This record gives sequence, structure tokens and C-alpha cells, in this order.
Amino acid sequence: MSRILFVDDMRECYQLFMAGLPKEHYVYWAQSREEAEKQLEDQVYDLVISDYHLTDADPEGGLEVISKASSSGLPVLSISKENHREEALSHGAKKFNFKRDFFSNVEARIAEVLENER
Repeated sequence: MSRILFVDDMRECYQLFMAGLPKEHYVYWAQSREEAEKQLEDQVYDLVISDYHLTDADPEGGLEVISKASSSGLPVLSISKENHREEALSHGAKKFNFKRDFFSNVEARIAEVLENER
């Protein structure tokens, strides 16, 4: 069982994520940078999946989540509807996926990152 922190401010994205995920994962959802940072302090995870753009008030909050999680040694998969590959990878993400590709095959995307960590 993998413990995953999913960080995205949109309920629809969380629902798409959960619909494509087998039950063998424990998922925790954070809707903001602040929630994600608190979760990272309070819990232990195997993987963090973070949107790049979290809210209009904190447009690059996802980069802060990526940096914090990766500096703690956690693998991070960054997702976005726009191409933020370079920024995400330079802040410590192991992989970047466009949302349209990620949500079409959630389990394969997660397995790819976790397999590289073993």
C-alpha cells in the first residue's frame, strides 16, 4: 500500500484522480500549499503528486510543495495543464505530466515514479 499526497485546488481533479486509482493506495488530499506543507510535516508519504498552479492567490505554490517534498527525499510527480516541465524538474520533481495525459492513465504514471524509487 502506497501513501500518496495529492495536491490540487480543484475538486474535479481530485475526483478524476480517485476514479483512476486502484484501492491499493491511501490518498490524502491537500487543496493549497499550506495544507500540503502541514500534511508533509504530520504524515509520512511514499509519493507526492502536485499541481503546478494551485490558486490564483498562490499561482506557483505547487513549486514550493515540490521543493519541500523533494528536499525531504520524497519522489514528486508534477502535473499541470500547461507546460511547466522545466520549472517542475528543476525544483525536484522526478516526472512531469500534462493533466490530460496523467488522468488518462493514473496507475501507470504512479507506478513509473514509484518503480524508479525502488
